[in-house]
Amino acid sequence: MLGELGRAPPTFRLVTTAEPSDPIRAEGPLGLWRIIEAPLDAKVNIYDAEGAPPRALRCRRGDLLRVGAAARLVFPSGVTALEARANFTPSNAPNAARAQRLLAASEKRHRVAWLRDPAMSVEVWALPELSFLEPDGETCHVLLALTPGVMIDGEALNRGDAIFLPAEGRRVTMTGQGAQIVVAYPDLIPTQIWKHPHSPKPAALALDPAMLMRTPTNLEATMTLRPAA
Repeated sequence: MLGELGRAPPTFRLVTTAEPSDPIRAEGPLGLWRIIEAPLDAKVNIYDAEGAPPRALRCRRGDLLRVGAAARLVFPSGVTALEARANFTPSNAPNAARAQRLLAASEKRHRVAWLRDPAMSVEVWALPELSFLEPDGETCHVLLALTPGVMIDGEALNRGDAIFLPAEGRRVTMTGQGAQIVVAYPDLIPTQIWKHPHSPKPAALALDPAMLMRTPTNLEATMTLRPAA
């Protein structure tokens, strides 16, 4: 199920705050937070180690925060944030002790990397009308619907719904013109499981009014994990 390398799949966690959160501890060797919604003047307090004083970082929509295993985060009220957490610890991974803000790449392409690390890669995909997921026998993947409109084998995913795609499995059909999904897998090298009958047109996807309308203003506070049998 996990593939020839036996690497544990990443985990997604979605957090929404009506008031400042309790400290949220990083539970794996590496985590990546994406700020989905936040007030204009919001700041997140980060504790890099036990007993360390907090650091305040700007917390705006679209920001990416990479955190190490010892970090704790306190989000202000009115924030929706998505975490992708690695559960695989490679022997050659650099130590990321301090939380740091990453530069967000332009999302006008159909496949954009949010993070590349030996422990985990995180990407966002803008879907064409039709594509396929073909497991490669080596690496498992977790996919989460960032916007509505994603269909897996004809079944609609709500925003925040996720599926686990084992490394050994069958081909899966995916539809949803302009919809976006977040994909995480335990490898540094980009995988090639996403297949297209026709080449995507990134510029057309980026300018598609339907895609812009699907940009979420709020995500559900819970997720449903569905196996791709």
